[in-house]
Amino acid sequence: MCPCYCPPPSFLTCEIVRFQVLGYYAHLTTVYLHANQIQDPMAVMALAGLKELRALTMHGNPCEQAENYRVSVLATCPGLKKLDFGSVTIADRERAGRYAESRRHRLNLKLHHDSHNREHLKQDHKDSEEVQVGLRQAQARTVE
Repeated sequence: MCPCYCPPPSFLTCEIVRFQVLGYYAHLTTVYLHANQIQDPMAVMALAGLKELRALTMHGNPCEQAENYRVSVLATCPGLKKLDFGSVTIADRERAGRYAESRRHRLNLKLHHDSHNREHLKQDHKDSEEVQVGLRQAQARTVE
């Protein structure tokens, strides 16, 4: 059961919300989160699992001032028809799609870069071990 019991809603209004609580309500269609002092625009990621979400308000939160706020919310919650009491337009969806694609591309580049760096680190570690073995062998020969 949800730690802050509410009857099973399809519509939720909260003054202060812990985003983890929303996972208990997979069938939410409307969520009002305005004026909750939500700082991090990535907090909306907690809503990604709400596949039936059609209306969301987050206006009045500091995260609303973040660059790409609207497109990032729409990219995370593509089923929205209303965001901050405004209708989601075709142009909004197109921008959100481009934003989501560029975000995926940046993530893939980062993953590739990180993987490449790990391979270099492995090689450096292997080279370092070979140097250490060589030094030990050289020391052993000088002791003999």
